[in-house]
Amino acid sequence: MFEGIDKKAAARWMAIRIAALPVIFVAASFASFFLIYGPGADTIADLPSIDRTEEREQALRAELNLNGPWIQRYGEWLADAAHGDFGEVWLTQTSVRSALADRWNESAELLSLALLVGTLVGGGLAAVRVRLRRTAWRHAAEVLACACDALPVFLVGTLVLIVPAEQWEYSPPLEGTISFFDAPWDHVRQFVPPSLVMALTIVGIVSRLSAGAMRAGVRPIQAVLRSLPPSIGVLFGALIVVEFSFNIRGLGAMFVPSIFSVESAVLQLLLTLSLVLTVAPSLFLWGNPHTPSVHATSPVLTLKNPATIVAIVLVFGFLVLGAVGPHMAPHGADDIGVGRASENPSIDHLFGTDRNGRDTLSRVIESARPTLGIGLSVLGIGFLPGVVTGVVLARIGRRVSNGASIASNWVLSTPLLLVVVAGIGVRHLSVEWMVGIASMFSLCVGVRVTSPLFAGESESVRDQMASGAVSIVAGGLRALAAVVLLHTTLGWLHFDPFPLPSPNWGNDVSAAAFSFPLHYPQLLFPGAALGLVLFGLALLADSLPAASYGSVESRDGSAGTDSS
Repeated sequence: MFEGIDKKAAARWMAIRIAALPVIFVAASFASFFLIYGPGADTIADLPSIDRTEEREQALRAELNLNGPWIQRYGEWLADAAHGDFGEVWLTQTSVRSALADRWNESAELLSLALLVGTLVGGGLAAVRVRLRRTAWRHAAEVLACACDALPVFLVGTLVLIVPAEQWEYSPPLEGTISFFDAPWDHVRQFVPPSLVMALTIVGIVSRLSAGAMRAGVRPIQAVLRSLPPSIGVLFGALIVVEFSFNIRGLGAMFVPSIFSVESAVLQLLLTLSLVLTVAPSLFLWGNPHTPSVHATSPVLTLKNPATIVAIVLVFGFLVLGAVGPHMAPHGADDIGVGRASENPSIDHLFGTDRNGRDTLSRVIESARPTLGIGLSVLGIGFLPGVVTGVVLARIGRRVSNGASIASNWVLSTPLLLVVVAGIGVRHLSVEWMVGIASMFSLCVGVRVTSPLFAGESESVRDQMASGAVSIVAGGLRALAAVVLLHTTLGWLHFDPFPLPSPNWGNDVSAAAFSFPLHYPQLLFPGAALGLVLFGLALLADSLPAASYGSVESRDGSAGTDSS
């Protein structure tokens, strides 16, 4: 199995990556500390139930070690962290380390089960996409992978929880963590449903990236492993939603409450661990950052296929709703009392009304505009400059381009949702923060798309641009889908950067899910609109004859090789 491997080179490869782990921890902790405690942040201003006298505030600043320059306090935190001291939970006066240790097992079990199931199913779909050529099974695998990409975790989790409870009076245990050794069946009921919901979020990613790598000559197991770094980042974001929905007492369930209660020490360690645990795997699982196969896929859908036409119609409909939706809506999105509360679909209100008597169809239509506006802003500010940056760096030299690809891989592995939620919650940052962070991710997508395409020197930039244009468009579609999902998930978590009463599909799903009695039209119609938009974007990206992050084949027509 290990014949032909240079043991010295392998040992050096491993030693370099192990030595990089402390550097990643320092970088992640510094970024987290800057976000929470850096210039402009005022923890005391948001602490609950305190006497607002100057003396009390000064005492609290001394108690929480908030005096002095933030960079000095970061050095003190880092020195304490080296000895295992990460601060105290302000409300309970217990150590942060012990508070997180009590919840670690639940999150680790959810992440492990979700990663296992998502990898097996996604890898299986990838094998079908590669091995079966031009068959109905292959088309079905492609569409199924796109459907998994289009399933918002908050919507699936809501349906898995509420529909069985409403229809069959069945629900997983919600009264605290149940040990497998005390009640095996109840433990399975508690952890398997949320794990499957989380697994669905990475099936499409694993399938798409693994299939592209397999076609480029990478062994199946290596191809699947290379798809894991971005998948782990997605799972950490899903962990917040799933633990909150299923009332599981894990690390994800601590994240949002620590923001609302301003438990800065808890938030600092949670965010640092999330960044480290999502970036570190990319050191070991991604090979040569310049190899196109890392993110490659190849087409199975063409304009002759009805699925492609459906994708074009869905994306075009989203663009139209975003552009002229408010002029098409029969009522204002926030007009209260246009109908009876929680009215079922009728001639007057085709999608029914919500509990405030607002027209659901109007809210579904008008929700497209702010989401599309944020998406297009991110593409313009982040993705397009990223494309230009990737072209310039690739033409400068391979080493420079490799370095940019490595940095992009690290950024793309991080949990975008956690960073945005922390910024909005702690610093009360709004649309500009979300657009800025999402644009940084989108810029890295643009660099990652273009670096493999423009690395060669045998063709002019113009010829390379012509051959790689479809890859760039596919990457842009996937970046847009990521921003759409991010904005609606923030709405579901009530972190929408737009001030109320701006409509948001995720906010409407959340409002319907937590209202009693459950009103299905208010839950299903906004969720269906979001799912169709995401499905159309994913399907259209897969229908293009190139990868969303790189070309499948080299320009002379031969398959790429794995040079790692």
